[in-house]
Amino acid sequence: MYAICLIALIAVQGCNSDNNPAAQATRKNNNSVLRRGIGGEPASLDPGDATDIFSFEVIRDLYEGLAMESPEGAVVPGVASSWTVDSSGTQYTFNLRPDAKWSNGARVRAQDFVEGWRRVVDPKRASPVADTLRPVKGPQQ
Repeated sequence: MYAICLIALIAVQGCNSDNNPAAQATRKNNNSVLRRGIGGEPASLDPGDATDIFSFEVIRDLYEGLAMESPEGAVVPGVASSWTVDSSGTQYTFNLRPDAKWSNGARVRAQDFVEGWRRVVDPKRASPVADTLRPVKGPQQ
């Protein structure tokens, strides 16, 4: 399940978490301020290019995936309000939150995830994290 959450995080960039309970818990007086120390400089803030721990730390704070991790380590809804897994354990169906929006206010669509995954596995792009999606059937164009 951890791998799926990591893949979901990689696939989505810039989702607004205004209505996410986990994100609301960290807000104070409608101001979103996150102060965080990290041990080094992130090499990239693009989830499709990041390979270092410093980038992952910042990306985890900036972007919201289909699922997230609670402070206790449990897998909780992110952009997806819920999901189901078929009886074979190989097909996941995610239901997106109707209020999920990009940072520009546009509604998040399932196609955005498909395009994000395809972007990562596109051989012309040569993403260093493409191998994380190789076990998934279907992201290749």
